[in-house]
Amino acid sequence: MEAATPTYGDVFGTVPVATLAAGWEFWDDWRLDGAIRYAYSEGAVNWFGSWSPSVVLRAPVTERWEVHAEWFGSYTQGLADDTQQPFFSPGTHLSITRNVEIGLRIGWGLTADAAPFFSDAGIAIQY
Repeated sequence: MEAATPTYGDVFGTVPVATLAAGWEFWDDWRLDGAIRYAYSEGAVNWFGSWSPSVVLRAPVTERWEVHAEWFGSYTQGLADDTQQPFFSPGTHLSITRNVEIGLRIGWGLTADAAPFFSDAGIAIQY
């Protein structure tokens, strides 16, 4: 559980957020992780719910290189015009050193509400 209260803007209601996550390890270090997040947010007219589920299957290629396939989405509940935004996203990441990792992924929206395509790259540095 967590919550956030905006300090500037048109809405000031505290937004509670609940998250449930679970993961399983399989053969040869494959992993299946899933999560669902629910937020209760103040909109321009009323309060509404927002669901954000995700499921990702990860498979090692080498000791430092891993690939994944993910399904995730964002769904509103209680708005005059609710949205359904599911996505499919394959990607990869490579551990350069014990504390540095780079990642790449692409993805496609699966409904008219979702962006048709995205891509991103990132670097993580642990210190």
